Amino acid sequence: YSHLVFKNTGNHFTWKKVTTLVNNIIVGKLWIDNVGEMEIINHTTNDVCKLKFFQYSYFAKDIPHKVTGVITDSNSEARWVLSGTWTGKIEGGPVESNHHHMETHNMKVLWQRKMPPPFLEQMYNFTELAIELNEFEPDVAPTDTRRRPDQRLMEEGRWDEANQEKLRLEEKQRQTRKIRESHSTGHDPYRSKWFTKQFDPMTKASMHVFTNEYWGCYDFGQYYSRVRIFEYSDYSDVKLLKFNIYGPTKLANWFISINKDGKCDNYFANTHYDLQNGAYPLIAPRNESFPDTYVTKRHDLIKTVFNRTVYNSTVQLRNPLRDTWFATVFVERLTADSKSKKSSGGCNFYLTTWLDYQALSVSLTLTLDQPLQIILSNNESIVYAS
Repeated sequence: YSHLVFKNTGNHFTWKKVTTLVNNIIVGKLWIDNVGEMEIINHTTNDVCKLKFFQYSYFAKDIPHKVTGVITDSNSEARWVLSGTWTGKIEGGPVESNHHHMETHNMKVLWQRKMPPPFLEQMYNFTELAIELNEFEPDVAPTDTRRRPDQRLMEEGRWDEANQEKLRLEEKQRQTRKIRESHSTGHDPYRSKWFTKQFDPMTKASMHVFTNEYWGCYDFGQYYSRVRIFEYSDYSDVKLLKFNIYGPTKLANWFISINKDGKCDNYFANTHYDLQNGAYPLIAPRNESFPDTYVTKRHDLIKTVFNRTVYNSTVQLRNPLRDTWFATVFVERLTADSKSKKSSGGCNFYLTTWLDYQALSVSLTLTLDQPLQIILSNNESIVYAS
C-alpha cells in the first residue's frame, strides 16, 4: 500500500497499484498496459474512489488505456463519476441522478498528461520527472542509486567502464547477501537501513515505516561512516579520503597520529587507516590501468584501530610533512584488535580512494622516530604527496 497524508487537512489516503503488463517481450514492439482495479480510501472521511483499468484487446470496442471510476461517501452513496484514459486525461463530475443509473452533465478535467519534451528519444524515453530525479546532488544519501558508479559512467557515455562496474556491483551484491544469510539466525536475514517492517492496522497489511534516522545522520561524516553499498568488496566499509606519497622511500619505524574534529565519535569505533604497498591498489580505479610489468601483490604495512585520538609526541618531522594530510578512512566491523606493522625497506605508499567522494574532516599526520627521506634519482630529498 501507498500512503499520502495532507497536513493542512489531515486527510489520509491509501491505495494499491494495479498490474502493469509488458507485452511482446520476445517478438514485436514492446508496449505496456495497466490492468485491474484500484481502491483509494480516505481514512479521515471514509470516502472511497474505485477505479477500473481496462485491459486492451484488439477485438474490444473500448478505446485503449480506458479508465472508469466512481467516488462514494461514507454512506456508500455515489457522489462523483470518473472516466478517461491513463495515457491522456481523466475527467470527473458530480452525480446528478442515481435512480436507475448515474448521470452527470458537468464533467471537467481533473488530470491531464504532461506531454514529454522534444528530446525524449535522446533521453531513453524518460519523462521529464525521471530525467530530473536522476540528476546527481552531492548531499544525497549513500544508499541513493544516483551514487551508483555504473550509472554515473553510463551517463558520461563510458559504456565499457559502466558495464564492468555493473558486473562488479552485481557480484558484490551476491557476496554481501551470502555473508548476511550465513550470519542470520532469523527467518528474514535482511534488515532495511532507513525503514522498519511493521503491521499496519489501517490497511491490515505489513508495511515499511520510516525510522527518521536518515535526517539525523544527514551530516556527511555520520551517514558515510555507517552505510556502504557501492564500494569495492576488498574492504568492509568506508573509503573517503586519500593520501599519496610517490617515489622510493627509506624510512625507519613510523606510526600514524590521528586527529579527529569531534564529529560522530560514536560511529568511529573500529575505524582504521590502512597504508598499503604499491603505487596502485590491487584493483585499479577507473581511468587507470596497471603497467604491464607491475606486480599487484599488496601488503598492509600498518593498521591502527582506535576509539580515541592517538598521538605520539616524541617524533621528528621533516618539512613538508609537518602539514596535515588526508588519508583513506575504513570502517571494519568484524575486528576490534589493534595491529601495527613496521618496515625499514624501500616502498611506494598509496592510501587508495576508489571513487570520487567528498572529504570527511579527519586529519592524518605521519610521525616517525627518524626523519623521513624520499630518495629520487637526482638524490634530492623531496616528498611528493597529494
